[in-house]
Amino acid sequence: MEAGAVVRTSIAFLALIGLSSIGCDPTPAGDGTVAPAAGGGIMAPDPDPMPLGGAQAPDPSGEVEVEDVLARLANDLVLPTFLRFAELSASLETATDEWAAAPMDGALRESARSAWVDAVFTWQHAELMQLGPAGASGKRLAGDDLRDRIYSWPSTRTCRIDQTLLSAEFREPDWSDGALFEVQGLDALEYLLYAEQAENSCSPAVRINREGLWGNEFTDIPSLTARRAEFAAVVAGGVRVAADELVMAFSADGGNFVNALAAGTAPYTGPANALNEVYAALFYLDKVIKDAKLGRPLGIAEGCDEERCPEAFESQHSGRGAAHLLANLESFEAMFFGNVDGVEGLGFDDLLTARDGAAVATRLAANIAAARMALELLGDDLAGALDSTPERVEAAHVAIKTVSDDFKGEVVTILDLEVPREGSGDSD
Repeated sequence: MEAGAVVRTSIAFLALIGLSSIGCDPTPAGDGTVAPAAGGGIMAPDPDPMPLGGAQAPDPSGEVEVEDVLARLANDLVLPTFLRFAELSASLETATDEWAAAPMDGALRESARSAWVDAVFTWQHAELMQLGPAGASGKRLAGDDLRDRIYSWPSTRTCRIDQTLLSAEFREPDWSDGALFEVQGLDALEYLLYAEQAENSCSPAVRINREGLWGNEFTDIPSLTARRAEFAAVVAGGVRVAADELVMAFSADGGNFVNALAAGTAPYTGPANALNEVYAALFYLDKVIKDAKLGRPLGIAEGCDEERCPEAFESQHSGRGAAHLLANLESFEAMFFGNVDGVEGLGFDDLLTARDGAAVATRLAANIAAARMALELLGDDLAGALDSTPERVEAAHVAIKTVSDDFKGEVVTILDLEVPREGSGDSD
């Protein structure tokens, strides 16, 4: 058993203590039970995606090597997640094509929505794997913007989506090659799948409303629904293409970036450099989960000038914001502990333990479990939770911040990591 396994022997008990300390009732609404917290691995309460990875954990007999941790993450977590998403994106493309062929068929629309729920839930795990080609160009080594082509939230602009819908420019060949990220991807697709209103989301001053263009084009709901379905099929096709490109970039029979990540070879300058890039990807916990997904709607992070900004919530059209937060945390947990489907593997916790940081690893394990419980109390709909039980949303923010404080504090010091540029100067 690896060096860090001992840190997860009493997580559930410690998690309850952690929840109590932030004033959070550990009993969720509904059936009155709390699912037991696990020490690692990617879990999927709703929906249940295919298990990720599956290789047996290594059993090191000596000092924990960074290369062993990287190999575990690259081969058993990152690439399997991308492969699974590619499968789901193909199913999503098929479902939206079928809806586009019969746009007024409610059952086909529900099937397309269901396919979107499955695909985006798996992608929410991949959100913390923005490495190499998956990452943004100029921000990650070998970044190729594939993440933004697949999912660009919070850059989504529904008014621009409606403008593109009206102009029908998405019908042009290779439209997605030059289109803005904010009108593509799973986030744009959510809006097209779930919008049922006759109105667009632009202000009255925007040309499509000011000059009556929208009303002239869409004289009834069937014509508008047909256009939305047509556009949705094009967007889903673009997601599938990007997903396939991502798999090819990482696969051994393609760009083989999985090997570069596992070994710390070019474009990385060594294993330590590669580990820093993984750490930067996991910084998503702080800048996106804590600040953008929770802090901004709560009115306590940059980007909200009001007491509350519920319109800033992610996935508000589908009501899946809290479910996606839980998927994000599950991915952070799996990457940090190197766990796949409950099978223990080498992760950051083992590196900490090997460098006299066992106490920090133990504390993080307990705090991650407490954060999981806090998120589970929110249900699926984050906007609904803010409206009905804002104290639970606030408690979830506190729980995530508790994890983040250690992750960008003592973890950096003990493992001699570098805080990424997006986190430099962050005093929160």
